Amino acid sequence: MILAPGACLAYENETGDIEIESGYVYFDIDGDGVDDDIFTTAGNAVIYGIEFDIDGDFYRAFSADVTGDGKDEMVVASKERGSSSSLSYKVYSMDDGRADIIFERSGIYRGTLDVEGGALIERIPVYEEGDSNAQPSMTRRDRYIYNGGDFVLQDSKEHRPVSMQSSEGYSNPARSEIEAIIEDVASEKGIPAVILKAIAWTESGMRQFSGGSPLVSFDGVSYGIMQVTPGVHTSYDLNRLKYDIRYNIEAGAAILLEKWGYAFKSSPLIPTIGDGDPRVLENWYFAIWAYNGWSQSNNPNMIPYDHATWVQREAYQDKVLGYAYSQFGQSITPVDDNDLPESGLPDKYANFSTPRPSHSEKFAQYSAGDVIACTAVSGLVLRDDGWNKIGNVSNGYVMAVVKGPQLHGGYIRYNVQVIGDDEGVGWVAMNWAKEAKSGDVDGDGRNTMDDIELIRDRMGFEYDSCDINGSGIVDSQDVAAAFYMVRNYQDANFEKWQESEKTVSENKVWTVRFSDGVDRASAVGGGIYVTDKWGETLDADVEVVGGSSVRINPHSGGYDAGTYRLCIGENLKSSSGRNIGNGTYMEFTVK
Repeated sequence: MILAPGACLAYENETGDIEIESGYVYFDIDGDGVDDDIFTTAGNAVIYGIEFDIDGDFYRAFSADVTGDGKDEMVVASKERGSSSSLSYKVYSMDDGRADIIFERSGIYRGTLDVEGGALIERIPVYEEGDSNAQPSMTRRDRYIYNGGDFVLQDSKEHRPVSMQSSEGYSNPARSEIEAIIEDVASEKGIPAVILKAIAWTESGMRQFSGGSPLVSFDGVSYGIMQVTPGVHTSYDLNRLKYDIRYNIEAGAAILLEKWGYAFKSSPLIPTIGDGDPRVLENWYFAIWAYNGWSQSNNPNMIPYDHATWVQREAYQDKVLGYAYSQFGQSITPVDDNDLPESGLPDKYANFSTPRPSHSEKFAQYSAGDVIACTAVSGLVLRDDGWNKIGNVSNGYVMAVVKGPQLHGGYIRYNVQVIGDDEGVGWVAMNWAKEAKSGDVDGDGRNTMDDIELIRDRMGFEYDSCDINGSGIVDSQDVAAAFYMVRNYQDANFEKWQESEKTVSENKVWTVRFSDGVDRASAVGGGIYVTDKWGETLDADVEVVGGSSVRINPHSGGYDAGTYRLCIGENLKSSSGRNIGNGTYMEFTVK
C-alpha cells in the first residue's frame, strides 16, 4: 500500500503571508472507506497512530513484507528540502504497536523508492557534465533484498533514457522570449535577473517542456523551468506549474526570495553577506545554495562530495555562478573557500564580507507620487520609521509612494501612503509590490473622470485592461488608483486658483460665475466636481443658476474635516457648445 502527498506547515515572513512549506494530511490509506487522517510535518510522521522520525519532508510510505517473514514492515521515505530533493528512508518492523528501525539509507540525490516483489527498488540519476538537474544522462536501478540479517544490494543496472516525443506537442519558446519573462519577473520581485536566469539554466537548461510534455524531474516531484516541488510548496497549482511558463518562473522567484529571507529572520537559517543589499550579486551566494538545499553537500570544501549513490563534483551555487558567466556573460565572485568551514555548514549567525570584486544590478525605482499595488497574497507588512510592524497592506491594495528607496534588513523599501487610508503610512518591501498600470484606460493621454466611469463599468471583469492594480479582476482598488491618478494629472496639468487654501465650514456652498452661458449637461456630468484628498469625487449637488453660474452644494451631511478640491474639468462646455473648461482647481479645508 502506498501513501501519497497532501498539504500544510507554515511560518511568517516579511509579507505577513503564511507560507505553506511542508506537511501533509492523508486520508483512508488502507482503502477501507474510513479516513485515517495521517498528519506529517518536516521531521515527523504519524501513521496508524505511531510516530515515525523522518529526515526532511515526507515523500511516501509503503506497508509491505520486505523481509519475507509473512508480516508487513513499514517503509517511510522523505525528501530533503530544496531542488536537490535527496531521498532518505527507513524500514521499520511493526510488532505489538512498536516501530523499530531495521534498515535505513540517506543522501540518495534525487532518488526514488518503490517496493517490488518484496525488494526495495532505488532509482538514481547519474549526471554527466552539462546535464541539468532535471534530466540526467543516465539512470541506475538498485535492488535491495533482505538476506535474513540485513538488506543487501542484489543488483545494479544503468541505462540511458530514451527520449520520447509526447502527443501533447508542447514546445519551448525562443530563448530570448524566456529570458524576457525572467527579466520581467525578476524586476517585479526585486531579484537580480541574471541570478534567476542562471538558476533556471542549472535546473532545466531554461526549458519548461521536454519531448512535447512538461519537464518533470527524474524523481517525478519537481516541474518546469524552475523545478518547483509542489509537494513541499503546496500553495502552487500543479497544472499551472506544468504548463504556464510565467507562473513557474514566478513560483521559482518566490522560493528564491524566501531563501534570501532566511538570513534576515530573528532566528536566521543562513548567514548574511555584507550589508544585505540584494542589488549586489555576491550577496546572494547563500540564498542560491539554499535553493538547492541548505546541505553540507554544497560546501565547496567538501567537494567532491560522496553521496550515497554518486559523487558531486561541483557545489550547486558555484555551478549557478558558472552559468551566470558562461551563458549570460556576468561575473559573480563566490565566497572564498577559505572563509567556509572545512566540513558541515557555515554558522547561520555569521556575517561574511561581500566577496571582491563585487558586481551589482539596478532594480526598478519609484518616485514620489508613483502608484504601486500590493502583490502579497496575505498582505504586505507595513513598518514605521523604527522598522516596527504597524500593520498589513492587503493584497491588491494600492499605495502612493512618499519617499525612498531605503535599504533595511535585506530589503529595498519605500515609504508609502495607502490610498484611501489616512492611517496607512509606513515602509514596505518592494519585492511584493508592483507598479500599477496607467489609469488612462480610454487612451486619450489624460487621466479624467471619463476613465473612472469606464473602470466602474468594467467592475467584476477578469483580466481586463481596466485592471490597474493587476489583481486579475477589476475592483474598487482600481477605481481608487484611478482617482488618485486623476489627482496627479491635475497637479501636473491643471492651474491652481490663487485664492486656494481657504478654510470653510462643513456646509459651504460654492458659486462659480462664467462670462458665457454654461451647458447644464456638461456641468452636472462631471465638468465641475469636488474631490477629497485621494482624488475621489464626492456626491455634491451641482446646478446651473441664472444661465452663467454654477452652484455646488455640499453632499448630504456636509463635508467632513479634511482637504478638498473644487475642480473645473477640461470637458466643461458653454451653452453654445464651446469648450470653456481649461483644467483648474481650488483647494479648501474643512476643520
